[in-house]
Amino acid sequence: MPDKDTWLHLAAGAAGTGASSAALSGIWTPGEASLEELAGRLPPADVILAEGFKRAPYAKWVLLREPRDAELLDALVNVVGVSACFPFSHPSLPVVDRNDVVRIAALTIAAART
Repeated sequence: MPDKDTWLHLAAGAAGTGASSAALSGIWTPGEASLEELAGRLPPADVILAEGFKRAPYAKWVLLREPRDAELLDALVNVVGVSACFPFSHPSLPVVDRNDVVRIAALTIAAART
């Protein structure tokens, strides 16, 4: 939130900033963190769902928003399955309705365990 103090502190050059409430706590630092760095900041978990790390070597589920996004599938590794916002099929990957979160989770967890 650009108008909040935490963001204003970072914009002013702070090395980091944080906020905490009864419902949520967070720490922000300038720059991009790797998935490994972010995972190290989380409480212990069997599975971590992360958004925005398409090029990371971990099991991933790909959401295709537009037909042109399908070319991503050739560039990514460890793709477990696909959901699309348009009619789509793939010769070797499961294609699951993006609202079928139970099946997406089951396939992703199974792939991550292998």
